Amino acid sequence: MDYLLFEQDYSDGHYSAEAGMPLAQSMCRLMSVQSSQPIIYEVTCMDIQLKALLDREEIRTLRTLYAHHLDSNNIAALDQVFSADAVVEVTVGKMQGIDAIRAGLNDAFTLFDRDRQGSYPFLHAIANHWVKLTGPDTAQGRCYLIDFETASKADPNPLLLLGLYADEYRRIDGQWRITHTRLEVVWPQRNSSREQCASS
Repeated sequence: MDYLLFEQDYSDGHYSAEAGMPLAQSMCRLMSVQSSQPIIYEVTCMDIQLKALLDREEIRTLRTLYAHHLDSNNIAALDQVFSADAVVEVTVGKMQGIDAIRAGLNDAFTLFDRDRQGSYPFLHAIANHWVKLTGPDTAQGRCYLIDFETASKADPNPLLLLGLYADEYRRIDGQWRITHTRLEVVWPQRNSSREQCASS
């Protein structure tokens, strides 16, 4: 049986990666060409919603992957996280392009590996990751950063800082990447010292 798309009503500002239109309150109906009887086209709506969920999960994985690559000093693999022209803004300054990002983080690794463990003396924990699909291949997100320091130091408290990442994402050649990120430090004080946030 052949069907024609009869009606699509998108109204809530969430976008489907497939349709590029607002999604969550959508009503998808088809009309049978043969019988002219309207039916509820639940499968397609569910497919679109599922694709949006998968996109959000892939985007959230970028931040988790970034934390693992950073904490294990796998800086070479950051092209799995950032686009080639990505912009990273932290309190040490602004880095643009994947080569500059790698160089900046390698410098931070050299600075902070006080115990010569071959890895950053930090554990980056990502939480409360919120993602909004803004188009078929674009998205925005925010998440919390809880940064622990594991190197030997006089202060036994491992908590280094609390921060907030504000990210922009783009799908490039079928893969989601971070294209712009800005870190705001909210504890111990906003816009904390350059040294504290160099590795975040």
